Parts: sequence; structure tokens; C-alpha cells
Amino acid sequence: MKKTLTLLFLIVSSASLFAQKTIDVSLDAIVSPTELLSDASTGTAIPIKFACKNNGTDIIEIGDTLFWSALVLDIATSNLILEIPQSASSGNGYLTVASKQVAVGDTIHVGNNFNTGSIVTQSRAIRFGGICSAWNRTDGVTDPDTDNNSNFADITWYNQYQNGVSVADVEYDNNIAVYPNPASEELNIKLLLTQFADVQIEILDLAGKIILSENVSSSITNNNYVIDVNSVPNGMYIVKVTNGENVSTSKISIAH
Repeated sequence: MKKTLTLLFLIVSSASLFAQKTIDVSLDAIVSPTELLSDASTGTAIPIKFACKNNGTDIIEIGDTLFWSALVLDIATSNLILEIPQSASSGNGYLTVASKQVAVGDTIHVGNNFNTGSIVTQSRAIRFGGICSAWNRTDGVTDPDTDNNSNFADITWYNQYQNGVSVADVEYDNNIAVYPNPASEELNIKLLLTQFADVQIEILDLAGKIILSENVSSSITNNNYVIDVNSVPNGMYIVKVTNGENVSTSKISIAH
């Protein structure tokens, strides 16, 4: 009887040992998003795709489950501005069931497409962070190393014009002279600090939308440009001049 109980104990212990699988999942990369773009009518689309690597000693089997979530922080203020899903910072998340085997050293992608009603009126730098880990199931999946379950990418959350600027983004400087102001037909722009590089001249409205854009050749000896503004409606605008690494801005008015 004693031998029978001992044998039964060994069988049960062996079964538990083989059922316990060590799947050390690391979040290798934030594949997407690479940027966020606000839309005044629909909000902001957030396509999430995380690359999660199997660093353990066992294969991720079909049916094994991964847990993941995302957080968005404003880099300038360090404030948490978005959680996916809600209360992700408190431990909430989504589950993705593996649809194929993932060998040790291979990668599985998790994520989904989301849309938030949140938009930004001023483009800002954000830190998009993610968490991905193995999820315990009845067959005993474990993820013993929790130090590699998170990762982040620093990206930009643009206002709806993406390549434009909002009024709050603008810093005015003295590197350009713009005249006459107000302008009616032509606008003269003189670069006071010039690089040997092409020049891009943009006129933006006060919401940051690009109204007019021209690319012109530059040289050290030619730093005066004339822009036809007949097609620009009356109003206040921002002139943005990009010359190599130099970006200069000035506020003007158009009055025909």
C-alpha cells in the first residue's frame, strides 16, 4: 500500500512538473503607432501593434494567452494622459490567444486598432508605453521575469494639420524680416541668418493650417524672396521659413 501511494505521488508530481511551462515573454518593440494624428471630427486613431518575444524555455502553444495594455504620457509634464484599456495603470488589460506555435526566440504580435475621442490642439511629444506578458492558464503557464515585460517609444501626437503648427507652438524670432505688413499682393521675406540649403516658405492660419507653401533655392548671396499672396484671404497669418536646420517665424496680416 505504501509503495502504491509513493508511486501515485510521483505520477502526480511529474504531471504537475510537465504541465508547468516557463514562457518568458519580453516586449521587444512598439511596432505601431509611430505617430498619432488628431482629427477634429473623428478623434484620434491608435493602431497598436506590439512585438512580443518568447525568451523562455518552452514553446508558446496554440491557445496560450498573452496579456497586454498601453499607457500614454506627456513627456513635457510626465502626466498620464491616456490608458488602453481604461484603468490599465491599475492592472487592466487585453488578452490575446496564440493562434500558432511560437518557438523559443521567435516573436508574436499583439494589439488592435482603437479610436479615442481625445484630440490635441497643440502637437506634443508623448511616450507610448506597453506591457506584454504570459497569462496564467489552467495548464500552468508562468512568466517568471517581469523586468522585460514593458517597453516604450517616444513619438509625436500631432494636431489635425500634422505638418502645421498651432498658435501655441510658435516662437517668434528676429532671424527674418517680413514686409510690408500688412501685405496686399506681394510679401517680401529676407533671411537675416542664412544656411546654404533650400528654403521652404509656408504661410499658416492661426489654427496651424498650411495656406501656402513654396520651396525655393538658396545661396549665401541670395536671401531675399518675394511671395505672391493674392490668393491668400484677408486675415492674420504666421510666416514660417525653414532653411536647413534654421526655422524662423513671424506674424503678418493680409489686407487686399
